[in-house]
Amino acid sequence: MSVALRARATPSFVKIASLVVPLAFVLGLAGGLAITHWPRHAAVPSAHVRHPPSARTEVAAGATRTRSDAPVAPLPTASSPARSPAQLALEFIAHGGDRARRFGAVLLAGQGVLLAPLSALDGVTRLALPAPLALPVGDVLAWDAEHDLVAIAVHGLPPGDATLAGESLYLGRECVLHTRDGIREAHVDSPLSMLADDTLGYALRLDAPAPDGLAALTDASGETLVGIARASGGARGEAWDVAVVGALLDAAGNATGIPVTALTTTFFDATTEGRWLRYRNAVERADAETIVVLGPALHAAFPQRQARITAEVDQALDRLVIRELGAGRPDAALALVTAVDASLPASRARDVRRAGLLLRLERPREALAQLAPWLAREPRANELLALERAAIPALAATHPAPAELAALLDRAIARDARHAPYFVLRADLRATTGNHAVAHADYLQAIALDPRLERQLAPRLEREATRRDVPGTVVVPLARRGDGVVTASVTVNGLPRDFIIDTGASITAISTSLARALGVALDGPRVDVRTANGRTSAVRARIDSLALGALRLRQVPTLVIDGLDGHAGLLGLDVLARFDVDIDAARGELRLHPR
Repeated sequence: MSVALRARATPSFVKIASLVVPLAFVLGLAGGLAITHWPRHAAVPSAHVRHPPSARTEVAAGATRTRSDAPVAPLPTASSPARSPAQLALEFIAHGGDRARRFGAVLLAGQGVLLAPLSALDGVTRLALPAPLALPVGDVLAWDAEHDLVAIAVHGLPPGDATLAGESLYLGRECVLHTRDGIREAHVDSPLSMLADDTLGYALRLDAPAPDGLAALTDASGETLVGIARASGGARGEAWDVAVVGALLDAAGNATGIPVTALTTTFFDATTEGRWLRYRNAVERADAETIVVLGPALHAAFPQRQARITAEVDQALDRLVIRELGAGRPDAALALVTAVDASLPASRARDVRRAGLLLRLERPREALAQLAPWLAREPRANELLALERAAIPALAATHPAPAELAALLDRAIARDARHAPYFVLRADLRATTGNHAVAHADYLQAIALDPRLERQLAPRLEREATRRDVPGTVVVPLARRGDGVVTASVTVNGLPRDFIIDTGASITAISTSLARALGVALDGPRVDVRTANGRTSAVRARIDSLALGALRLRQVPTLVIDGLDGHAGLLGLDVLARFDVDIDAARGELRLHPR
């Protein structure tokens, strides 16, 4: 049978000439490219718009769109047989730069036109058809940016007088998808509706996964073209009615065309649609550099896609940042984030990444400022809390104003009350500002949260307990013995004694006779010590209580030494170093000022 393809549709395209040439046959071709869809920006002349029954036309931004949930009547059919589109398989090769890429396409042989993915021609310098059909490929005749289709002239094909029928797609229709490695049964899985990127088309369900690329879609007989399909390596696909093909062929007609090499500058570089198509291809190829360059520029041009563009740019930016960090260039990584920030609204992913980079560059205050708004929204987010846990100690090491650090710690503890290091930092801060009772309580809380800190914090805990119990300066009377030695009156385990003030001794010591009088156990480890009279042995022990005036110390480590030249004991730096010591010889006073 001989039928005429007279589809009428409303895609956007660039019209170079308009003449419909009879089709000889259609060849279904498959390749490895997943095609995406693009917004229309040009209206089709009214003579080329065919409104099916129950259709509703929407006009927006200069585009005429036809929606229909009802079947469209078949186009007229002639009586001569048509050749099956699946009899030959073909792909074309796009040469660009230093590599050649292969793509699936559909050849309309009787018309001398190759339908290919428009996106495949970005940066291409030469096209070729591989053997056995190694025919010359000519100029670009017309393109449809919305559906990612381009019509390219193919020379050397014999003219044909047979034509091929065109019919409509509709929900539930059974079709055949023709690919390079065979055919797939397909079922239309949706009425005419919005697909990805606001394209009007049909969703397909395939009986088996199909390779990526363009393919001819026919009726069950394999003789009637019903559309162009895109498979994406799985059991799902997308399709466009044969009317889309007819509109593109109307535009191509008898066109002389433009060289394929001019398409990059004419379309991809110069138009918003071309840059968007290039951007979508970069997303599919995970080309992070192109995404980060084009995404921010396209963000304002497509308000309905801004959230999607922002997410894609942030993902690509992460890959570039990781690359720069791997090369040891955190400053370059931060510059990338800053450049994107200048064009896109703030995003959580970008702010978190920036905070991490600022920490690497030892800028903790800026890192915390970056985290602050997100912590206010998500106070339990582990990723944010981890960065804050790193940033606050780093800021504390720079000695900020106590009020600033205190406010940061209070907010952090309110969010993260089981993080022991926060309590240690706050205790240290409070100790320096004289709030010893609260500092002591914070040290205790840190040990309760993490018992491993007990040994590390024991000296600080004891120091704050001492300061907490001392209301102010302690004054201890001094006495000078006949041999010139200065002593202070102390009370040890309730017994008053005179101890030598020895700022050269590292630890407090008592005589063996006093130890026995106090009931101090002498079964501790024995150590060798150096005294003013030479080396001797001593036993490590502990005094239950030691009082100097109003000061009360508990569980004071001590050494029990055989013979202290008749002295009961001596006060060493382990006690004196807890205070600022002032010896007033004229008044005979030892003043201990809490630090």
